[in-house]
Amino acid sequence: MRPRKGQGDLALVTGPVLFDRDALAGRSAIAGRAGDACAWIHPSDAAARGISDGEAIVVSGDGELRLSARVTEDCQVGVLFVPEQLGADNVHVLGAEDGAVLMVHVKPAMGQS
Repeated sequence: MRPRKGQGDLALVTGPVLFDRDALAGRSAIAGRAGDACAWIHPSDAAARGISDGEAIVVSGDGELRLSARVTEDCQVGVLFVPEQLGADNVHVLGAEDGAVLMVHVKPAMGQS
């Protein structure tokens, strides 16, 4: 079992997506095809937090990211998926470490910018 880091109640999972915002994609023919930075969350986890699909949310660990929520059953209960390459706001600001499960908090952004 991997060690857990953080005090949140959702396990952060990161990974690549087809169209991301890394440096290579930004200089290629697919530049601009990446959608808005979003975090995937299961409908039951979203409902428990009062989060709607497309709503601005704040994900916090060691740092914070403001993303839009993608409420989908493609994400497991208890897990939050965030793409690795978000552009200027890299998921690693949350404090993810190799070999450890980072537990994060998620809440509606409530008009924060």
